[in-house]
Amino acid sequence: MKSATTNISTILKSMSKSEIIEVLTVIAGQYPGVRKFIEKKETEGAGIDDLLAEKYLEKIAVLSEEEVWYDRYTETGHLPDHWDLYSEFKALNKKGHPDVFVAIGPEYLKTANILIEKVSGDDNCDFGMNECLLEIVKGIENSSLPVTTQIVTLIQMDIADVWGMIGEPTFTKHQYPKEVWSQVADMLSALKADYYGPPESTEWSYYREEFARWVIRCLDRAGRKKEMFSYAETEARENYMYGDYVDILICEGDLEAAKRWIELGITATQRIYPGIASNLSKKNPENLTG
Repeated sequence: MKSATTNISTILKSMSKSEIIEVLTVIAGQYPGVRKFIEKKETEGAGIDDLLAEKYLEKIAVLSEEEVWYDRYTETGHLPDHWDLYSEFKALNKKGHPDVFVAIGPEYLKTANILIEKVSGDDNCDFGMNECLLEIVKGIENSSLPVTTQIVTLIQMDIADVWGMIGEPTFTKHQYPKEVWSQVADMLSALKADYYGPPESTEWSYYREEFARWVIRCLDRAGRKKEMFSYAETEARENYMYGDYVDILICEGDLEAAKRWIELGITATQRIYPGIASNLSKKNPENLTG
C-alpha cells in the first residue's frame, strides 16, 4: 500500500500543474466524493480571505479614528505609523491572499486620505501609507477579479486618491487589446452617476473631471475616436474641461479647432474660473503650428 502511494506521489510530482488540474477535473466528474472534497477546499479558502478582510476592515476603521496632528513650524505632533501594517499587507500578498485587498482597498484609501488631511495635507511625510497602498494595488492586480474589473477598481481608487499617494497606475503600462479598453470604457460609463452632480449644477467638479479623463483615455485606447471627441467636447462645455479638449485637438492635428476652443474657453471661464482661462491663454494660438 505504501509503495503504491509513493508511486502515485512520484507520478504527480512529475506532472505539470495543468496536467494535474486536467486529471483532477476528470476524477471529480466521475467521483462525487472527490468533487465535494475539492469544492469544500475552495469554500474553506474563500472563508479565510473573508475572515482576513473582516479583520483588516476593523483595523482600518480604528485607524480612521486615530488622533493625529502635526505642527510643521515646531515639527512636533502625533503622526500615523503604518509600517507594521505594510509588513502585514506584504505578507498577505506573499502568502497568496490578493483577494483580501479587493475588499479592503477602497476603505484603506479613504482612511489614508482622512489621516493626511488631519496632518494638514503633508503628504510628503513618510507614514508607510504609500507603501501600504502599493501593496493593495499589487494585490488587486493579482486577484481573481476579471482584468476589466481590476482596471475599473483601480481607476476608482485613482480618482479617490486626492493626495496622489499611489502615483501612475501600473496597469496603464500593460498592452491590453482594444477590446479590454472598450469594455472598461463601457463599465465606467455605467458608473457616471457616482461622479456627476445634479443635472442643474453649473459648478466645476474635481471628481467629474478625473472620471471624465479616464473615460476619454479608455475610449482613445479602445480606438473609439468619434465617441472620445464627442465626450471630451461635452465635458468642455459642461465641466469647463477646455484645456483637455484643446490638448486632444492639438494631438490629433486639428489646430484650427484648437484655436477656436481656446477662445471659447477663455470667454466662458475668465470671470468664474480665471485659473482655467489663464491656463488656456498660455496655449497661445499663434504658437500652434502644424
